[in-house]
Amino acid sequence: MTASTHPDPVLQVEKTLFKVPLYLFIQDSPVFRTMHELPPGPDGDAEGSSDEHPIMLKGISATDFRMFLFVLYPLHNKPISKTLNEWKAVLRLATMWSFTDIREFTIHSIETLVCSLEPVDKVLIGNHEIRCGGDLVESSTTSSGVTP
Repeated sequence: MTASTHPDPVLQVEKTLFKVPLYLFIQDSPVFRTMHELPPGPDGDAEGSSDEHPIMLKGISATDFRMFLFVLYPLHNKPISKTLNEWKAVLRLATMWSFTDIREFTIHSIETLVCSLEPVDKVLIGNHEIRCGGDLVESSTTSSGVTP
């Protein structure tokens, strides 16, 4: 799949097809950059070249992929407001595909979200931690919700 033959690949996540602009995927992810450089298959159709030959992204949900796309392609520079579980999904995909900038942004967003919670909400989360690629993001509360 080359940029001149198919600039916007078709990706399949679960049963959903996505056609997304290629430039950020190959610019920001060595994983997708390597995929982009692979030669077409024996039938001559490059993976991602059509709905019939999508790039299959296995092991993730379409909902999580939509969350990731929302962060990768933000609309109108509006602040991105996500739940903790949505941010965790974005973090998992950014780490899986080596999107370093998205990963760092997501970790910062999770830290900001956890720090901004009311003590009662922190208690509901408990001593929640997220382990991803060796980094640990955790809420700074004790089981009573009091910051140590």
